[in-house]
Parts: sequence; structure tokens; C-alpha cells
Amino acid sequence: MVKAFVLFGSAVLMGCALAGNEPGISADELQAHNTTESCWIQIEKDVYDVTDYIAEHKDKHSYDLARWCGRDATSGWLDKDGKSKPHSRKANNMLPRYRIGSI
Repeated sequence: MVKAFVLFGSAVLMGCALAGNEPGISADELQAHNTTESCWIQIEKDVYDVTDYIAEHKDKHSYDLARWCGRDATSGWLDKDGKSKPHSRKANNMLPRYRIGSI
């Protein structure tokens, strides 16, 4: 039992230490990634590298994700397609895999 607690406690402490070392991304750095070849978007305080997802998104949806490259896309995330409707639960579940840091 003690060994399990020590291992679990170490994992928690390591996770906290790693989370504290997360890179901060400046607004200038976000803005530099404003093309389909390197597309970063901001949603609330988080930054996502969606470069690899742009083509897939374009094939599935009528609106262009590329217009948000290098910008704060929070309004587009919360108001999908300008129809006063947020993105789906599926989209919410996909988003973390693209997260690269915080503003």
C-alpha cells in the first residue's frame, strides 16, 4: 500500500511539475502562424496548432478554418458558422490533441 502511494504521489508531483513548465505563447508568435502551412489559433486562453487539421476540416465543413490562422478564434468556436451555435461535443473532445500552450 505504501509503495502504491509513493508511486502515485510521485506521478502527481511529476505531472504538476510538467504542467508548470508549459510554454507561454505570445500574441506575436500566434500571429506569425497565420497561413495554412502553419496555422495556430487561439480559443480563450489556449493556443492550438491546427495545421494538420485544416484540409480535413475543409472537407467536412462549409466554413473555412484557415481564416482564423494566427488569430483569436474564440468567437468562431462559440458561434459555429455564425448560427449562434457552439461547436459539438465531438469537436470539444478533439481539440486537446492540437493544444500547444497558452497565451
